Amino acid sequence: MPNDISDFRNTLISIYLTLNEREVAQIPTTRGLFAIVDVEFAEKVMRHRWYANLTGNGHVYAVADIKGKRVSLQRLIRHYLDESRPVKDIVGVTFKNKCSLDCRASNLVEIDGRQSMMRNRKPKKTSASKYKGLRKRSRSNGSIRWDVGIRIPEGDLYLGSYDNEEHAAIAYDAAAFLFFAGSAKLNFPDSPPSFDALANASARYARLKNKQQIDK
Repeated sequence: MPNDISDFRNTLISIYLTLNEREVAQIPTTRGLFAIVDVEFAEKVMRHRWYANLTGNGHVYAVADIKGKRVSLQRLIRHYLDESRPVKDIVGVTFKNKCSLDCRASNLVEIDGRQSMMRNRKPKKTSASKYKGLRKRSRSNGSIRWDVGIRIPEGDLYLGSYDNEEHAAIAYDAAAFLFFAGSAKLNFPDSPPSFDALANASARYARLKNKQQIDK
């Protein structure tokens, strides 16, 4: 993991050095990293504390807790470009140069690809759940459980089975945030991801990767 962060930092620095320092600003984040924004947005952005969130697929996003909601920097910048659009309505944002901490307005693009399709996907009728990522199962004793899973680039990731439907939906949200950041529509978009659910998703992803390595 440290090598991933070091490589990411070097890439970020190399991008920054090609820019006009009078037009951009560095926004400090955790993990010793920084994000790049247009200088016109720097004052607003600096009002918040930014965290470098490392996702399961190796990307790093700048996120902050704003008014009780977890917001990614790229979504906030798109909001600043058109403040008539609420941040919650801005979900599919990607980066032209593939650097997820380069949040200059000119580097941001709203997408309509697979991730956008995922966030707009309706729950399957067979799941009998109003929440995404859940499938209803019946136990032999007649009780109900909710299986949770999410499709990621490496394959289908099983997130566990829950007696409580909302707990299952929270588990899905954490994984969706972990792997797709602002690109996935969450079951509870106004709530930050659960720390325990994030840890569960990360652990299950590590086991999946380990199994794939063994099976090679």
